[in-house]
Order: sequence, then structure tokens, then C-alpha cells
Amino acid sequence: MLTLSYEFLFNRYDYEYTVSPEPYDMHLITADLDIDIHRNIQGGLTSRWAFEKIRNRETGNVYKEIFSYELLFAMTLLY
Repeated sequence: MLTLSYEFLFNRYDYEYTVSPEPYDMHLITADLDIDIHRNIQGGLTSRWAFEKIRNRETGNVYKEIFSYELLFAMTLLY
């Protein structure tokens, strides 16, 4: 079974009243793959990709972009 999800975080504040956190946008894609090869061999693959844009709070311009990823693999053998 394959599961895909997408999450978008749009983080903006009125900086007349607060000073943190910094404004940023984040795009997050998550994929999960469940592997059932045999009743005694099971596992999965999980991956996440994130792209963040951190903005200047006064001008709103992007001053830093961060791309990160994570890949996880698990397998279980039963006997």
C-alpha cells in the first residue's frame, strides 16, 4: 500500500504585536510504502521531503531557503 500526503504551512504574523517566530513557508511531502512480501517478511519505506522559505519580517523577502529529506527503511523477519 502506498500513501502520499502534502502539507503546506503558511506562517505569517502581525509583527506590531509579536516578535517571534520568523515568517516562513513550508512544503512537506510524505510517502509511506508498506511491503508485505510474505506473511513472515514485512516492512516499509518512509520518506519525507521538506522545502522551507524563511522571510525577512520587515520586507517579506526570502533570505534563506532550506531543502531537507529523510529516508527510512524497516524490515521484519518472523520465523
